[in-house]
Amino acid sequence: LGLFAHVFFSLVLVLLSYTDYLKKIIIFVFKKLKKLNLFKKSDEASFSLKLDEYSEYMTEMKDNKKAMFLIIFLSIIQITAYFSVTYFVYRAFRLDTFSFFDLLAIQSIVYIVVSFIPTPGNAVASESGFYVLFQPFFPPAVLIYAVLIWRFITYYLNIIFNGGVLIIIKIIEIVSRKLQRNSSYKI
Repeated sequence: LGLFAHVFFSLVLVLLSYTDYLKKIIIFVFKKLKKLNLFKKSDEASFSLKLDEYSEYMTEMKDNKKAMFLIIFLSIIQITAYFSVTYFVYRAFRLDTFSFFDLLAIQSIVYIVVSFIPTPGNAVASESGFYVLFQPFFPPAVLIYAVLIWRFITYYLNIIFNGGVLIIIKIIEIVSRKLQRNSSYKI
């Protein structure tokens, strides 16, 4: 189901940049879903505007091949680094039976399976998917610890790091405002 959803929505996004008919179909589906009260706060005009903005952006990207390939290249590196965490957790337990690519492939399946489950950070689904799909790779005695370490690195460490950066930015803004106020008094 996750793989189907990924492929389907990827195709929709790509086709949206090539044809206006798809936009009409999406608006039609949006109206039907809105009647079912699935989109209470959204209105058709803002939804249509978002589709237009996306279509315009995709058209610009088609014209700028260098930027498009750079984005694709950097995205591949980012996703590979994210999926590689599992391999390093695996090696941290001094396990070496399976290769980097074996674990990368299974981790990509975990990602595809749980990415469309609507929970914050795919909570529980990610851990469960990891636990089920990595049972053949990790000994039972360390599997739960592997899940906890993997999830801490891929999810909670991200929150902690980004929270720290946000705090630093806010402190810099506060200090900057105080310095500006103090310098205005001297003039």
